[in-house]
Amino acid sequence: MAARPGRDEALAGACARVGMDATGAQVIYERSNAVYRLADVPVAARLRYAPGSAEWMARVTASVRVTEWLAGRQFPTVRPWDVEQPVAVGGYLVTFWHYVPQTRPPWSDIDTLAHLLRRLHQQPDPPMDLPHTNPLGSLREDVDRCEWLTQEQRSWLVARSDDLEDQYRQTPWTLGCGLLHGDAWTDNLIHTRDGAILADWDSVSYGPREQDLVPTKMRYRFGQPAWEWDRFCGAYGFDPGDLHGLPVLQQMRELRALAAYIRSQSPAAKAEVGRRITDLMSGTQDKPWTALNLAQ
Repeated sequence: MAARPGRDEALAGACARVGMDATGAQVIYERSNAVYRLADVPVAARLRYAPGSAEWMARVTASVRVTEWLAGRQFPTVRPWDVEQPVAVGGYLVTFWHYVPQTRPPWSDIDTLAHLLRRLHQQPDPPMDLPHTNPLGSLREDVDRCEWLTQEQRSWLVARSDDLEDQYRQTPWTLGCGLLHGDAWTDNLIHTRDGAILADWDSVSYGPREQDLVPTKMRYRFGQPAWEWDRFCGAYGFDPGDLHGLPVLQQMRELRALAAYIRSQSPAAKAEVGRRITDLMSGTQDKPWTALNLAQ
């Protein structure tokens, strides 16, 4: 995926504002955000392209404030670097975090994810305003801006979004509403020498707690065995048959998961979008979906 124009310059400008140096920084991950590892200090910088977006400024600010609060409560989370942030420069919102090296891959650890989510959902309301959850994320805006979707794909995505948002407004929530991570899947676990922590809080919000369970529910889309869901439910401590609102949230998540790829010009991203939309429109799926790191 080609970097957006000015991204490296935005990182350099943000670093300069908080007294750091971007020289030698390397992109280590890219999908909805670009994540850089700075060369001279143990810092990861996250860049979200959201020019003029008050909504994204509020969301990124919440990610910093909530993780500061959670860390103070001894919750296992990544910690923001102690600088004034987020920094807005060149259309990007930039945040800085303590870089934590992985000791092992997180993909299969649904048990740890379930335990951390249960613990998160038992936290009191944080002493700061939370953005309300948006289960479709930026999908509508991304579809509107995309130049390479076909008219059939575009029309289906808009109509499907309308239908699901209508269902969402009428759905009761078994687990109630409260603090959400908002993007709770195993790739956002970081295993350290001292245990696992949760990362990537850009979608932290207030909403139905079932939303944090959906990424694990849909792992079968990526070729994982269906029995993992029952194992996850047991680790979290709920009866999956009681979660009557989960189907609508899963269908919304499946659409939202297209957004980062729709923003890309990568041939691999375009192919993945086409395959997923075909599966969703037909109601069938022959091959697992692929979670792409667009920095590679």
